[in-house]
Amino acid sequence: MTIDAAAASRHFKIQGNSVSTISDLTLANGSVEETAFGGAVYAVGVGTNLTLSGVTIRGSRAGYGGAIFVYGGAHITLRDGTFLTDNFADHRGGALYVYGEGT
Repeated sequence: MTIDAAAASRHFKIQGNSVSTISDLTLANGSVEETAFGGAVYAVGVGTNLTLSGVTIRGSRAGYGGAIFVYGGAHITLRDGTFLTDNFADHRGGALYVYGEGT
């Protein structure tokens, strides 16, 4: 299954004491302003744990973290055939940008 944001928004913002898994999905063409974070996925906050499994993120754009931005103590795990392809950042982290204490 593909979710195409048509360059109109990001796909997911995950925050605050949450444990989330996204699996077997393609996220296409997510986009936020050139000064914003996470074109497809923005994970933020202590206690936020996100796992992507069998996910492809393609064609997404942001100022920081074209595909994914992780910040503020959030944790992300990429596994089982997760691909970040053809994503772009205006400033840093074309595919993935981890800022601060996130992992």
